[in-house]
Amino acid sequence: MLYLFKVYALVATIVFGCTGIVMLAMASWHQAREYAHARLVMRRIAGMSFREPLVISRSVSRFHDGESLRLM
Repeated sequence: MLYLFKVYALVATIVFGCTGIVMLAMASWHQAREYAHARLVMRRIAGMSFREPLVISRSVSRFHDGESLRLM
């Protein structure tokens, strides 16, 4: 009787262990797919926004009479 209990316990452990691993893999796959979709949506939203170019140099001098050209 005790022998059969041990066998059934071993079979139940293997079955529930494999089932748990499969469920964990399915949940991980679902989360990874949601993350990839959210990342794609964020990339699409970021691409739509208008950005002005960063300009550090001056194209027009502060001196309007050409004084800056004589200093060089």
